Amino acid sequence: MRDSGKGCQHVLVGRRAFTLIELLVVISIIAVLIALLLPAVQQARESARRTQCRNNLKQLALAVHNFESTYGRLPSGPLNDVGTPALAHPPANSSRISTLAHLLPYMDQAPLFNTIPPNQLNPDSLPPSQTYWYWDAACNRAAATQIPGFLCPSDSLANQDPSAQVVIGLSWIQTSGGGSRSLSFFAPTTVPTSATGLPASSFKRTNYAMFAGVYGDVAGWGQYKGIACNRSKKRMKDISDGTSNVMMFGEQVGGITTQGVLASGMTWMGASAKVTFPGMFIANPITADAWRFSSPHDGMMHVAMCDGSVRVLNANMNTTVFQYYLAGASDGNNIGEF
Repeated sequence: MRDSGKGCQHVLVGRRAFTLIELLVVISIIAVLIALLLPAVQQARESARRTQCRNNLKQLALAVHNFESTYGRLPSGPLNDVGTPALAHPPANSSRISTLAHLLPYMDQAPLFNTIPPNQLNPDSLPPSQTYWYWDAACNRAAATQIPGFLCPSDSLANQDPSAQVVIGLSWIQTSGGGSRSLSFFAPTTVPTSATGLPASSFKRTNYAMFAGVYGDVAGWGQYKGIACNRSKKRMKDISDGTSNVMMFGEQVGGITTQGVLASGMTWMGASAKVTFPGMFIANPITADAWRFSSPHDGMMHVAMCDGSVRVLNANMNTTVFQYYLAGASDGNNIGEF
């Protein structure tokens, strides 16, 4: 019997290797694909961050509405008045603690809220029964807790400079010699007029603040006051312009302080309501004016309106509309589209 396999030959054919040119072509194609896909990925991530930012503002607005349902008024907005009471503005007794602290029970933070002394939360508490929160040990401990819903996920300013400071209070100052005004930053270890802020590692931050409107001895300040002034007790029904036409919360990521140092926002425990008389908000990149409303988003800022909706404001919008008409709760101006 013949062996059918006898005489069979096996030929091995070797595989041709990549040439250097082919390898470079493949690498170039991969690099081009990455260059094309990376902006789309970054855009998708920023879109997700903006969605989360809008949701944070919506939750804050809802918390304000729930607060009003409980107390029959809106929470006060601490804007520390350290001027002369005789100049036709509120007395120099600040409410001293932020609006955000009042909203903790409505944001699943009731245990933290219960650690804050009641006299700090009472808008009618006056010195000496009420000390500034940063001289209160219980408030200091609470302020060291970061609340995720108080931060915009797009904010990277704090990561750009480890020495960035956190502003713990904001004031407006008025003199009897003509009504000048300025904004100052407070720190617990110095007097208010010489404070420079606290290291960012101490008290935890927020990127959101309520609107105080045009406040102080400036043109139209009585007409264009916002919903959150010092020791204010406004109600939703007091907003005669309509709740869909008045801003409640805006973004604030920091900037350069009056002392020329970088501030990466305000501590949530002492986040003052912000005034709009300095002018238009600053959109990314943030290069100045830590006391203004500001946004980490390119060319725009999110705001929560008093009806609970969240709107997108363009950085090129009419400054008067932002500074006066949308900020004032009862100015009577017809806003139209914005």
